[in-house]
Amino acid sequence: MANGEQASSSEEDFRARQAGYASERQRFWDDFAASLSRWERIRGYYQRRLAEIYGFLIPPGMRVLELGCGQGDLLAKLSPAYGVGVDLSPALIERARARHPNLTFVRADAHSLDLNEKFDVVVCSDLVNDLWEVQQVFRVVAMHSRFARQNCARISRALS
Repeated sequence: MANGEQASSSEEDFRARQAGYASERQRFWDDFAASLSRWERIRGYYQRRLAEIYGFLIPPGMRVLELGCGQGDLLAKLSPAYGVGVDLSPALIERARARHPNLTFVRADAHSLDLNEKFDVVVCSDLVNDLWEVQQVFRVVAMHSRFARQNCARISRALS
């Protein structure tokens, strides 16, 4: 096998494993959405505390993108002038749209997201531990952020 064929084969293998991982995570979060009501009470304090902390850091009226938005509650609590939530799970996106019709929700993988617009703030709460390639998502964040481009680049370099 020539070097070019080996590189192509290993790249294809990497992509196949990444796609399998994304599919597995989507199934997990779809199953979680189906049983979410039983976890609401347990998760309540944590979710309220996150909203309090993010609310302190992000003033109302901003353009906010949330990656890994789940059912959209944190995004809604931030009172954005324009809010977009992105999640891998179609079930969670459906819940988010029903709960928060004034916000925009997109079913997509954060690794390959391109909304072709900029935001004042990009929130990635409880997302990093679920990512296949953290640096790739930092590049996506930088691409969508008006202010974080340099900070994300620094973080990305520090992780490499």
